Amino acid sequence: MSRRLVWLAALLWLAQVLPAQAGPDCAAVPQQIRTMIDRDQALRLRVNQLPPGDTSLDAELLRTDKRHTGALKAIIRRCGWPDAARYDAPTARAAWLLAQHADHDVRFQMRVLKLIQGSIAGDADSRKEFAYLSDRISLKQKGKQVYGSQLMVRDSGIAELPPGEIDSVAAVDRRRAAIGLPGIAEYVKSANEKLARIRAGKDKADAP
Repeated sequence: MSRRLVWLAALLWLAQVLPAQAGPDCAAVPQQIRTMIDRDQALRLRVNQLPPGDTSLDAELLRTDKRHTGALKAIIRRCGWPDAARYDAPTARAAWLLAQHADHDVRFQMRVLKLIQGSIAGDADSRKEFAYLSDRISLKQKGKQVYGSQLMVRDSGIAELPPGEIDSVAAVDRRRAAIGLPGIAEYVKSANEKLARIRAGKDKADAP
């Protein structure tokens, strides 16, 4: 069985709700998010070291993602979206990545997409994060991608972009170039090189 590429953060970077009351415990948000993203990346490294088609860690992955999603929701309720202006860029990117992995809760992903949308105009990283999360949601809702960011790992162990999920490579490459992303061919090549190094134990899925 094919599986969606789950170490996307290794190839990336690794907002604003209605004003939240910032209590003293909000100062601990960066460390809370760092703890979650370290756990997230360590588990995804283990998943991507499995032989193609091995789903033995899928249940643990889902449990972990659900736990992290619940914790991130609590942070947003208590302190607002953990954006770079409020904390720092690594914290904001890690929070976004945790939301990326909340595939079990598309409504929450849509909420996060709206939270980060306000910052995309003047920030290249936010535009890229918006594109990746948009694709994640669009795949769930429509089976289509706008930016071709979500690769699939086939049983052969090769990562690819399913052609039926995009309108055309040329159109996707234009949209990717507009937000500073490499073309599809370069992206897929880099993904497979990274995946090969991970499986050989020569690389890891870098935590943001």
